[in-house]
Amino acid sequence: MIQLFRTIRRDLLNKKKLGNYFFYALGEILLVVLGILIALQINNWNEGQKQSALEQKLLVAIKTDLEATKNDLKTDIRSTDKLMAYTDSLYNSLYYRDNYKGSFPFRFPLSRTFQRGALFAKISAYESLKSAGINIISNDSLRNRITEFYELGLGRVRVNEEIMLHYRNNYLIPVMEETFTTGDDCSTCKSLREVIDNGTDKNWISIETGDSQLKFVLKSFFESLRSQKRRYEEVLDEIEALSQHLSAEIN
Repeated sequence: MIQLFRTIRRDLLNKKKLGNYFFYALGEILLVVLGILIALQINNWNEGQKQSALEQKLLVAIKTDLEATKNDLKTDIRSTDKLMAYTDSLYNSLYYRDNYKGSFPFRFPLSRTFQRGALFAKISAYESLKSAGINIISNDSLRNRITEFYELGLGRVRVNEEIMLHYRNNYLIPVMEETFTTGDDCSTCKSLREVIDNGTDKNWISIETGDSQLKFVLKSFFESLRSQKRRYEEVLDEIEALSQHLSAEIN
């Protein structure tokens, strides 16, 4: 093809048809430019197709991760409900002590008091999205919703869990260790931590000291658990809404 163009140009020059030569040269330039533009358009189309395919792949992966996170959340909600029930049961038991003089013994599953829910959200797809570039998601509303969920929604859960854990370790457990003594089920145990580490599930425990401080920390702990459960439920609702939005965008 190039040789043909050269032959035509040479022939026009030899015949001294300069006007025709210039028109031909201009046409040749335009053809080259047009070819480049077409090639660029095809390349852009191919890149667009690749971007669209990657976007779809990431959206599917995020939806799958959300399903796994939702299942973990449901488990955490059940665990929190159980811990609230045990905490409430212990709080109610304190009132029976008013009918006794001295220590008040009763059966209580101490190890359950220290179990808690902890969300382990699956975020691998979101990390992949950030690596690919968040703007790969063409839907502005969906892009903002995904970012808000992972950066804010899950962040609030982590903060709430940290507050609850800090209160349990620094207030509830120390007060319980001062207030309770264990019975014969763990005669060598010197602290509640030893009771748990020794695998003793249920123990006779006695309330030896005044319980006003214990009631206070139990109420505060119960409220922190209730707050944590509400946060779990809010995130669960956010997952449901986000999953529906994702389904609408997935081809």
